[in-house]
Amino acid sequence: MKLLAAGLLGIALAKGHGDHEDSGYHDSTEPEAEAEPEPEPEYGYEPNTVDNLCENGQHQSPIDLAFVHPQFHMHETKHAGKSNSTDGYGEEFKWHFESDGHSINLFLEDEDAEKLQLHEEDASYTFHHITFRWGDFDQGGSEHTVNHQHAFGELQAWHRMSNLTDEEALDNLNGFRVVSAFVELCEVDSSPVFNEISQRLRSKSKNEKEDGKLDKFHFSYNDFFHATGVDPGAFYYYHGSHTHPENNACSESVGWVIMQDAIRITKNTAKNIMKMSKDEDGEYIKHNNRRTQPWYDRDVHHFSYNPQASKMIMHNRRQFDMARHNMHMKMMHMHEEIDKLKGKMKEHRQGSGKATTGKPKSGMSKNGKKSPKSRR
Repeated sequence: MKLLAAGLLGIALAKGHGDHEDSGYHDSTEPEAEAEPEPEPEYGYEPNTVDNLCENGQHQSPIDLAFVHPQFHMHETKHAGKSNSTDGYGEEFKWHFESDGHSINLFLEDEDAEKLQLHEEDASYTFHHITFRWGDFDQGGSEHTVNHQHAFGELQAWHRMSNLTDEEALDNLNGFRVVSAFVELCEVDSSPVFNEISQRLRSKSKNEKEDGKLDKFHFSYNDFFHATGVDPGAFYYYHGSHTHPENNACSESVGWVIMQDAIRITKNTAKNIMKMSKDEDGEYIKHNNRRTQPWYDRDVHHFSYNPQASKMIMHNRRQFDMARHNMHMKMMHMHEEIDKLKGKMKEHRQGSGKATTGKPKSGMSKNGKKSPKSRR
């Protein structure tokens, strides 16, 4: 499997790399517990060769993108301003939507999708669909994490190797490329299109509409990514799998490209996202992300224009996330102690009440009448 060339990613994010500002911390108010020790890898593992891939596969997705892992490698993006994508990514199209009971997907007519292609050294990939993952305000719902921290959600743009069918691509180790971005909560929407789409899809879902067209509303792929200030030169890359077991049996046929910068949305947009799609029982889908999987013997690569600065930023984020996690654990412990104290106080009050039962109050006779005062 060939590693993506540095700068591969002009990746459908239009020509030009834009500003290189830090994206801020992932918005997650309830961090996961520290990861369990990873199982021992089976070196020389061949993806897609074991039974029950979802449980036994060693190239499963998603994963935690922690730079402290020994198999995390940092590289310099050398081809700033160049793109290996066609011009179709900046073109506005009519889009279709479809709910599959797990998420909501956006896709194009075949002739339009053909205009969106990524060209690599040894293969080309054609746009397939965009899908969403989300959680809630208390606990995020992105599939990938950084330092075990979930963002509110994740936007995934799937591409399939151009000369293969879906079935053939599932059996090919490099059958799919996914360009993914974290979705974080912020005071403003970094992409007006995201807000408009979420409103329309929420309305469709409310009216029990599971598939159809987004009428009278054209937008481009880049309206999601390029317009949001996502830097195409800063990203993670690793080999992994599909993340919806019921659909594709965890096929290990995916090259994941996760942008370092996040798409930012407001709480109002997030509320719309949480009501964009319903499950088979007619309930709004919540937390449609798969849990993170072990790394095993895989390498994860991070590309940026300044790896040394990126490493410093990652270190600072990790320190912040660890401090936040520790504070969260202390708060949980404090609440547990308060609950215990409340329980003891309640037991004490109940015990005191039983101890005084049957005893007349001072100055009262047993029949409840006031006792006459004795004369001296």
